[in-house]
Amino acid sequence: MSDRDKAISLLNDLPDSKVVYVVAYLQGLLDGDTEIPDEWDKEMLARAQAENDGTAVDINTLANELGITL
Repeated sequence: MSDRDKAISLLNDLPDSKVVYVVAYLQGLLDGDTEIPDEWDKEMLARAQAENDGTAVDINTLANELGITL
């Protein structure tokens, strides 16, 4: 079964009350990112880039540090 067929199958199983969320999400994918970042967005992106040193933390390591059992 292709991904498209699987998506259609899942959509057919959703109640109408939840289909609206899927439609909104899909519309957003089709429209692309049309929201222009404001000054706050730009500041947050700059901070994130400054703090990112390119290293990654394994999810299990992070969970252990936080005392969470996965």
